[in-house]
Amino acid sequence: MAFKVRISKSGTNAETNTDPKNFTLFADSDNVLIKEYSRGSSDVATASTISHNLGYIPFYIIMGKTSSTRYRVATAYNQLAGLWRTSTTTSTISITEGASAYDDYLYYIFYDDFS
Repeated sequence: MAFKVRISKSGTNAETNTDPKNFTLFADSDNVLIKEYSRGSSDVATASTISHNLGYIPFYIIMGKTSSTRYRVATAYNQLAGLWRTSTTTSTISITEGASAYDDYLYYIFYDDFS
């Protein structure tokens, strides 16, 4: 018998609903599903904005390029990531101060509501 772990959003029947978007945790196998909303890449000289319009503050990861072959996770302030700074609202993610010749970044936005 396979075990399932599901935590549904308000108003969703966890026993009958099978759409992962309606759950905050949906683990029907050996792996836990992390629901990705979007991903992409761009560059920033002084500032950049990514729109998500989810209506809440999502879990996200920004990877700032620190050399020709390396990226590091950028946070609100992360000296190791070359002074990349990030912040978020319920509709956008802002990135400021790509602090080197390598101003490229990657981003991942997830459905998880961390507000």
